[in-house]
Amino acid sequence: MQAKLIIAATDFSANADKAVEKAISLAARRNADLVIIHVIPPVLNHSPLMQESLINDAETAINDLAVRLCQLSQEELENRYLSKTSYPKAEGLCLEGKAAPEILRLVEERGAGLLVIGATGDAGLPGALFGSIASKLLRKAPCSVLVVRAEDKGD
Repeated sequence: MQAKLIIAATDFSANADKAVEKAISLAARRNADLVIIHVIPPVLNHSPLMQESLINDAETAINDLAVRLCQLSQEELENRYLSKTSYPKAEGLCLEGKAAPEILRLVEERGAGLLVIGATGDAGLPGALFGSIASKLLRKAPCSVLVVRAEDKGD
């Protein structure tokens, strides 16, 4: 496999950290571009039960919150991963939306040759949800997918 672009998705869990480490190592060995992404969920899902006036009144605050969450996520990508690697072809990117569709959209849009993800996220419900996302990505990704487990020791 000679991927020109590797995308690594993170939810900032310990397992995702291992996946990003693996992606950095693979990208460096293959001289590939690397995009490390984090997807923040939609801040507000419109419901038919919500009155239009409530949505309009809250829209500015919601947009501000989404922008702030994306800024915080971008800072976390920088602090947690990018500032700790000397690999010059790595970039961080924050997306907003449902995780699996946004990751798949970026993979297709950028023509990634490899997607690297953690097997599960944090413990409890988020872990179950990220595990579900990993399953969706395995089934639907148009490229190879590397699922990294926390206990994985080899390259």
